[in-house]
Amino acid sequence: MSLLLGLLACFEGPRVTAIVERVDDAYEQVVVTQPGVEGLLPEGTTTLSADASAREGLVAGQVVELEVDRGRVGPEIRSARFLRWADESDGWIVSAGRRVPAERAEPIELFDTAGEPVSLAALAGRVVLVDFIYTSCPGPCPVQTHNMRRVQRGLSETAREHVRLLSVTIDPETDDGRTLAAYADRHGADRRGWSFLTGPVERVEDVRTRYAIGVSDDSSGGMDHTLRSYLIDDRGYLVDRYRSDLFDPQAVVQRREALAGAAGVRAGGQPRAGLAPASWLLGCLVVCVSVRVVLSRLPG
Repeated sequence: MSLLLGLLACFEGPRVTAIVERVDDAYEQVVVTQPGVEGLLPEGTTTLSADASAREGLVAGQVVELEVDRGRVGPEIRSARFLRWADESDGWIVSAGRRVPAERAEPIELFDTAGEPVSLAALAGRVVLVDFIYTSCPGPCPVQTHNMRRVQRGLSETAREHVRLLSVTIDPETDDGRTLAAYADRHGADRRGWSFLTGPVERVEDVRTRYAIGVSDDSSGGMDHTLRSYLIDDRGYLVDRYRSDLFDPQAVVQRREALAGAAGVRAGGQPRAGLAPASWLLGCLVVCVSVRVVLSRLPG
């Protein structure tokens, strides 16, 4: 028996504990972060091949034990065993029911259309959706702004208390406060909960670079730029990325409603069903006194 177990062990691949970062069924791959296996896996984030049986049950945010072996085109997963869910000590958080990497949003410190300072730090406690536009953009930017407007209008009144939209210009030399205000009004933006931001060229360049928004001149004299929006939760974590011109506004609304609900709970502002304990006791006392008064007036 021991000889058989020894022979089976010879056919097993090395085992390593890893965090699942992403599962890609289309390419039959799993992206994991792991400590490395000498001669087989480098330490860090690695993409591994995995067939359907090895991928079964794997989702981002799991801590798993992987059996790994050399495949035809590189290391591949033979099997995976769930150990636990990744937590903040592993660099992961739970964001409105979804487990995501604990990635802090880069700072934004610019000015709105009235020249008032706006910063992410000052918006702590709110859910923030950020996109990047310029007012003379001939096509994609108006589509982005239309999608943002649909998100703003789709939010419930309760969610709006915890939500803010930011649109950052990538052309600060042209887009001053007055120009941005005219653009916002032209596209039906409600600026009470949606700030259009500009600032010194160097500061705007720093923000767009931190958010990986590439910019280049196009053949018509305009600018091509990365079409990307970012969703930041009330704790300042970057929890979702979208392609700005293609995202589903209703799906973004649902996600923001969930995040706003979580923000409300953390802020202690979520309405509770029924009476609070102290109010309930007071109500009981009033009822008891009223009953005694009524009884005392009944004929003996």
